[in-house]
Amino acid sequence: MDEVENSKLQTLFDLKRKQLGCTDPPQMMLQRIPAHFLEMVSRIGFRAEYAPPDDPAFGEGIYFAGKMKKALEVWPAPEEKDEYLYFVEAEVLTGRSTPGEPGLIMPPAVGGDPRVTFDSVSGPDVSVIFSGYQALPRYVFTCKAF
Repeated sequence: MDEVENSKLQTLFDLKRKQLGCTDPPQMMLQRIPAHFLEMVSRIGFRAEYAPPDDPAFGEGIYFAGKMKKALEVWPAPEEKDEYLYFVEAEVLTGRSTPGEPGLIMPPAVGGDPRVTFDSVSGPDVSVIFSGYQALPRYVFTCKAF
């Protein structure tokens, strides 16, 4: 386990929390990342392109899983076996959430006003955010592939 420390990402995360008005503590969630994107996550944060799920059933955002078992379902091991799997544990601001659906490119509107949207969408043990600044990487776990 390696700790990720980045004061600039922390500042952006804190600003996003304030912008969203999140009073609840962030959720600790997981994302499986290909090895070649680990440095990018540590330096500039999360992006949807780094770890798209096999099935984006809840929208086209940035996916996080609540448990390791779910992370392995969302990002199954590729056919060609990697020696190691990499998981990033992050603080995730889910705020006001609603069930996701395929094709969403941003959270849906809360009511009739399209300028007021939910902060995230969700599925069973999965949260999807649409801004990389809603997640702050904390730890990288390296696991031997099975």
